[in-house]
Amino acid sequence: MGIFSKRKKANRFLQLLAQQAEYAVKGLEVLRNYMREPKPALAEQVSKIEKEADEARRILIDELNHTFVTPFDREDIFALSLTIDDVLDYAATTVDEMAMLEVEPNQYLERMASLLYDAAVESIEASFAWKIIPMWPMTTRCAPRRWKTAWRVCIARRWRLCSRPPTTWPAWWRF
Repeated sequence: MGIFSKRKKANRFLQLLAQQAEYAVKGLEVLRNYMREPKPALAEQVSKIEKEADEARRILIDELNHTFVTPFDREDIFALSLTIDDVLDYAATTVDEMAMLEVEPNQYLERMASLLYDAAVESIEASFAWKIIPMWPMTTRCAPRRWKTAWRVCIARRWRLCSRPPTTWPAWWRF
C-alpha cells in the first residue's frame, strides 16, 4: 500500500443526513402523538429521540471535520444538519414548555404537529427522490404555508374567544 492508494474512503454524509432526518420524523411523530394524548412517557421519548439525533449530528460534524473532499459544499451539509437538529430541538422544547406551563393540547396544536410531521416526511421524500420525481420539491414548499394557515386559524379562534384586549393577556401569550 502506497501513499496514494486507489481505495476510496466511503462517503457517509448522505447516510448520516438520512439518519438524522429519520430521527426528526420519529421525533415529530411522537410530538404528534403527544398532542393527541399528552403522556409523560411520550414527552420523555421526544427528549430521548432528540438526544439520539444530537449524537448523530455530532458524528456528522466530526466526519465533516476529518474529510477533505465532500460530495457537496461542506457549508450546505452543515446548514442542513443544523436545520434538522433545530426541528427536533423545537419539538423537545415545545413538549417541555407545555408541561411546565400546564398547557393542554387542543385540536389546533394537534393539527400543527400533524402538519410538521407531514412536512418532515415530504422533505425526506423530496431530498432523496428529487431526481426521480421532480414535482416533490414543489409540494414540499407548500408545507410551511399549510402550517401558517393552521396557526392563523388558531389565533383567530383565540381572538374571538378572548373578551379582553390583548394587552391584558398573560405575558406568555402575547405576540
